[in-house]
Amino acid sequence: MCHSIPMHLLSALFKTRRLLICLATIQLVFLSGCRVANEASPIQWSKAQFAGIPEASQLNELSGLSRSNMSNNLFWALNDGGNPAVVFAINAKAQIKARYQLEGIANIDWEDITSYQFEGKNYLVIADTGDNTGKRSDLLLHIVEEPKQLIESAQIKPI
Repeated sequence: MCHSIPMHLLSALFKTRRLLICLATIQLVFLSGCRVANEASPIQWSKAQFAGIPEASQLNELSGLSRSNMSNNLFWALNDGGNPAVVFAINAKAQIKARYQLEGIANIDWEDITSYQFEGKNYLVIADTGDNTGKRSDLLLHIVEEPKQLIESAQIKPI
């Protein structure tokens, strides 16, 4: 059974629909310029500046970099997979200040590093997540406490 809608009702329906769409569009345009009074202003980044070139003999496959939570002028770096399981402390000029071998860990395919704070302690997380061939059955996150002192060459244990 087929029902037909009278033409004058269809015309009114489409006009109402167009009006609603138009009003909704106008509302979105005006609201897009609004922001909450206590909303933080966008971060203003400084211009990029050349800092230095990492020591090629040690960081020849630099894969991850993260700022230290202990010092604004210290960064943690690591090499890609197949290299020794070492994290490097580097300064803002990309000069190596310390090396830390991770005890009992292999660098299968390290991809990145990050730092975080939890209950007053600083930690580093090493992402052993590379899998270019799609054959790995395990992807790993290694967590270590961020060293409190820079030692030229030392070992640290994952948690």
